Amino acid sequence: MPVRKLVTYKDGNGKEYDIPSDANFLLFRSPIDFWIKLGDNTVTIPTADVTDGSSPELNPGMIRVKGFKSNRPDYTKIHLRASGPGPVNIIPFS
Repeated sequence: MPVRKLVTYKDGNGKEYDIPSDANFLLFRSPIDFWIKLGDNTVTIPTADVTDGSSPELNPGMIRVKGFKSNRPDYTKIHLRASGPGPVNIIPFS
């Protein structure tokens, strides 16, 4: 299993993370607010209500990225955006 990754933000810009091929879950830990989106979608921090299911997720704990029983796709990357400077720790699990 791949080791954890630390993504450090200096300015809150977006970053892309390639999900390890043997990871089914990602665990996130961070002292700052951050948003993620699964797949090839860049993250835009919402400034108004988003009610159509397209909003990014704020401060997720653990998410499933592969091994769905439905017809959802397995994801190969996520996009992250932080509220400001600080670290986001990403820990993959199978």
